[in-house]
Amino acid sequence: MFFLFLPVDVTDPDEVTAAFATASEQGVIRAGVHCAGRGRPMRILTKDGKAADLAPFEA
Repeated sequence: MFFLFLPVDVTDPDEVTAAFATASEQGVIRAGVHCAGRGRPMRILTKDGKAADLAPFEA
């Protein structure tokens, strides 16, 4: 099993894009963990795999 840790400022779209590009070079991305300090658990994807509402992340 292989794990790759990439610290990213989640408020910077370019950093997020670069991190996913770097991670995808290693193979299929099967999971992503964000620790953006939002204070409560939040889904980034809906149960059917679509992007969740981004309004809570706009701060």
